[in-house]
Amino acid sequence: MFLTKKKLKINFRSGQSLIEILIAVIFITFVIISVSSVMIAVIRVNSDSGKIQASTSLANQLLSYVKNFAHSNWYNITSLAHDGTIYYLATTTNGFVAVTGTESIVASSTIYYLGFSVFNVYRNSNGDIDSNGTTLDPSVQKVNVYYSWLNSATYTISMYLTRYYDNALIQNDFSGGPGQNGPITIPNNMFASSTNIDYTSVTKAIIIRGL
Repeated sequence: MFLTKKKLKINFRSGQSLIEILIAVIFITFVIISVSSVMIAVIRVNSDSGKIQASTSLANQLLSYVKNFAHSNWYNITSLAHDGTIYYLATTTNGFVAVTGTESIVASSTIYYLGFSVFNVYRNSNGDIDSNGTTLDPSVQKVNVYYSWLNSATYTISMYLTRYYDNALIQNDFSGGPGQNGPITIPNNMFASSTNIDYTSVTKAIIIRGL
């Protein structure tokens, strides 16, 4: 049995329509997948931005607590290990206490991990803070606060804490003369430099000479 030209034409057009529909379905599927990928990426970015903001706020809060912890007693900070050991602050009836490890804080169904480390500060011959410096500055401590959440990178913020509010030494004897440069680690009777003063005639006094 042979097909007529009319039937052949109909079958050809039917096959052509099926291919067009298949191509259209593939195209629509590709568009949907592309749009979905973009939407997922946008949602992920928005989610990560929210987590970064929340964790940064918690980290700054911890940094503020550490600052208060140091100001209440400088020994609270200087007595901690300075080798990168991570601590968090636990609340007690007498205030904060440093505990080894990281703290877990839940905010908006996300668990954030926070902790801090303390490092000694050194200065160079110019008196500037320098990681390669050789002169220890006992009145300054560097604090690093670390924060992260599940499957995230670990972020860090830092602060230098100073003991400026503490009277470490009240000097009333300058008979040792000039020559005391840099941070003073051992109390003595010297000072940095002198011009037109008498620091030897009267014990425990500096006399300004007339011009």
